[in-house]
Amino acid sequence: MSRPMATIDDPGSVPSTPTALPVPGLPSSGSQCGYTLIEVLVVLAIASIMAAMMIGGVRQFQSLSQLGQRVASQSVAEAVADRVADDLAGSLELPLLASGSGEQVSFMGSPYEVRFNAVVRTGFLTQKLQEVAYRMEKLADQQTLVRISLPRRLGQAERTGAEKLVMHPDVTAIAFGYMTRDALGGAVWLDHWNETRLPVAIRFQIDLGTGRKQSRASRTVNILR
Repeated sequence: MSRPMATIDDPGSVPSTPTALPVPGLPSSGSQCGYTLIEVLVVLAIASIMAAMMIGGVRQFQSLSQLGQRVASQSVAEAVADRVADDLAGSLELPLLASGSGEQVSFMGSPYEVRFNAVVRTGFLTQKLQEVAYRMEKLADQQTLVRISLPRRLGQAERTGAEKLVMHPDVTAIAFGYMTRDALGGAVWLDHWNETRLPVAIRFQIDLGTGRKQSRASRTVNILR
């Protein structure tokens, strides 16, 4: 004869314990909250790499910026040197106006100043005969290179109508040298020139800026061709 099954109302029966089902979104009782050591190390490594990339990018930008400034400064120095060289290349053996001496001087020069007559460019397609001078002058408590020019007319005896142009405010120095030839035809460089004839060649050097930002440009111009 079969034994009757126990029911919940039967005091002699033992009810079975219900099995808990996992609820989505809640951690199980066996899991631990927080980050593991490996996860922290990975995050620190990624942050270090990103910081190194940012620092490298900033340094590269600073280097490119400094290089751009040096290139721009050198370009200015070269442009000023080209203008001075162009004027010197047009020098003519004509007497200067009111040279201050009994002789008719065609070219006056010192280490820091030149004065001469030349056919110079005054426009894209125009040229004029002018008396030109380059020298260092103190403007706004700073030495800078200026260009002084005035029209040169036949029969003119006085310097009138001069125009002054600041070549660039950052030009801090200019130095000239004048070439002649000795009895054997060798080249001789002089610091001064005050003659009725023109020098064989003129060399000069321009300094722009100060300190580590200094740029320099030099030219040698053949006068007697």
